[in-house]
Amino acid sequence: MNVLTRETFHRSPRIIGHAGRVVLGASGVISSTDCEGFTVTKTAAKTGRYTIQLVDSLGKPITALKFRGGYASILGPDDAAAAAGKGTKFRWRADTIATNGQIFLQWQRNNGITDDNDAEVEDNLSFDIVFWVKDSSVK
Repeated sequence: MNVLTRETFHRSPRIIGHAGRVVLGASGVISSTDCEGFTVTKTAAKTGRYTIQLVDSLGKPITALKFRGGYASILGPDDAAAAAGKGTKFRWRADTIATNGQIFLQWQRNNGITDDNDAEVEDNLSFDIVFWVKDSSVK
């Protein structure tokens, strides 16, 4: 089984992959996370936005990295259609890893009427995150 962990390296020098799952309750509130090497919190006063904080083994911010992109996907619901007006596509927002070790994940609507408006993910679902960073100390 090929599992992507923070010890997984890309062919490029020092590209490191991270992966995790975020379980949501109502209104985008995080119920639990399963993330190694980073934390995820709901961004205050922002609809559908989550702050990803890269941390070392002591929980301190890591800033010696460069963001190299990533993906996010929603898991669920089992049988029901997705709720109208909820966030179904993602966009990466500000990359402040070099300053404070953070990147921001934004969920948005994609319903043909109000495309790209910020929106919360449907209640009681989860989403997976995969992203890559490069050790900026390596040229």
